[in-house]
Amino acid sequence: MAERVRICDIAEELGLSTATVSNVIHGKTGKVSAETAERVTALLEEREYIPSMAGIRVPEDISVAGFDDTPVCEMVSPALTTVRQDGAARARIAMEKLQALREGRTVGEEVILPVTLVVRGSTRIRK
Repeated sequence: MAERVRICDIAEELGLSTATVSNVIHGKTGKVSAETAERVTALLEEREYIPSMAGIRVPEDISVAGFDDTPVCEMVSPALTTVRQDGAARARIAMEKLQALREGRTVGEEVILPVTLVVRGSTRIRK
């Protein structure tokens, strides 16, 4: 079995901080240049980076699902099942609520946004 690739290995090879690599993995690329994000992503894929879970096999032992469907969901192995929400709808509704408040109108406290389950390789049906 090949040696496990760690975030610090990727960071060292690219001359970056582990925080930068971690941010790219988690889709938090606001302060990371597009070029750096692409370099990190390419090396993660090349080195077949797999997050450490102390020997637990996914999906054989447990199923894992995430939320927000960030790009890393498709980069990890197995690809992460996730819940996707419509960010544009969330922003539009927030702006509508803010505008209503500015106009002195009352707004409901609860908003339920539609979501989509994106099934990938990190989950399986249990018998």
